[in-house]
Amino acid sequence: MPLLIGTAPEVIEQEPNNGLSQAECVSGPTITVNGVLEQNADVDTWAMDLQAGQTLVAAVDAHRRLGSP
Repeated sequence: MPLLIGTAPEVIEQEPNNGLSQAECVSGPTITVNGVLEQNADVDTWAMDLQAGQTLVAAVDAHRRLGSP
């Protein structure tokens, strides 16, 4: 089973976070967020405060690096 090890602080999703009104707030200059899609229609939402001009860079490793369907 593939395993990723990183140095960034990690946040594990807290349900319910299935829509914009339930988005889980996260913060930090570099973080790892972990979520599990439990059903076909499941979505996980996250929110982050950014200042004007800031850039958010996000990467999803589930399929590409871990082989998750």
